[in-house]
Order: sequence, then structure tokens, then C-alpha cells
Amino acid sequence: GHARCILWLRCCCCFPVREKVFLLEACSCDGYTNITQSWRNRGFDATYFGATLVNDQQLLNKWWRFTGIGGDRVIINCVPPYRGGTWGALFISSPYPTTESLTPTTVTAYGFYSRCTDMSAVVNIALCPGGFYVYQPMSYPYSQQGYATCERGAHDGAGSSGSLRNNFPQDK
Repeated sequence: GHARCILWLRCCCCFPVREKVFLLEACSCDGYTNITQSWRNRGFDATYFGATLVNDQQLLNKWWRFTGIGGDRVIINCVPPYRGGTWGALFISSPYPTTESLTPTTVTAYGFYSRCTDMSAVVNIALCPGGFYVYQPMSYPYSQQGYATCERGAHDGAGSSGSLRNNFPQDK
């Protein structure tokens, strides 16, 4: 509670501008933008809807929170092409952080090209107070790749009510 607030104030308000990189990392849980697109859900098949395929290059170096019916977490398993509104859905196979921290965890996201782990990107993840995750993509593997999402608990195969999720073998 109180100690975290003091630490937050010290990290976010008092550092000189020349320490901008640390400032961004420390304020990840307050300086993010929501992404609420339902078609990011791993069960959304772009081939059935003639959708324009997403390209997430514009997400680079900014903090994002996935929320809404499409899901609140990036998936952890590979899905078939054209899922999640993109040709090659990006997924995070590394363990998610389990404790809140001002310092984000750096992980690798992978994207399908001809195999599930052909393309990779670096992503910072932070677990924020309230139990939600924010993401900061630091690199981008290939055009027509984007982050596919699922609802809390669904990314490990547990599912949840109201999920758009399909039952692919790789989702189990």
C-alpha cells in the first residue's frame, strides 16, 4: 500500500528527463492505452469475414493493455494462420510474471510464418495492481503479424464464460 505509493511517486515523478527509459518502465501500470478489439481473440477466423489483417508494428515501444470481449491476455500457444485477426498470430510462450513489480519482465513473443516459432520479437510485460497485464512490444518480427488474445484463464486451456475461443488442439 503506502510503501508502493511512495516508490511510485519517487519513480514516476522525481527522476530527471535524461532517465526517460527508466521512467517509462516504472510507470507501465499507469501510462498504458487500452486495446479492446474483439477480433484479436484467438477464436476469430479472419478468412470467414474477409477482414483486413492486422499489423501490430504501430504498437512498438508503447505500453498497452488488452481488455474487453476479445480477451485480456496475449495467448501462450501457437494457433493456426488467420486467427486473432492476423495472418500469423503472435503468442508469448514464456511464463508470465506472477508478482507485481515496477520492473517489467522481458520475454519473447513468437509468430507463425511456416512454423510456430519462425519469427520472434521482444516484449516487456508487467503485472499491475488489480491483476491485469500490460505489454510493451520492443521489436516486431514480420508484417501481417499481431498479438492474439484470450480471456483470463483461457490462455492455459481453462476457458471462461463468454469466451470466443475455439477448441484447437494447440489451445489445450
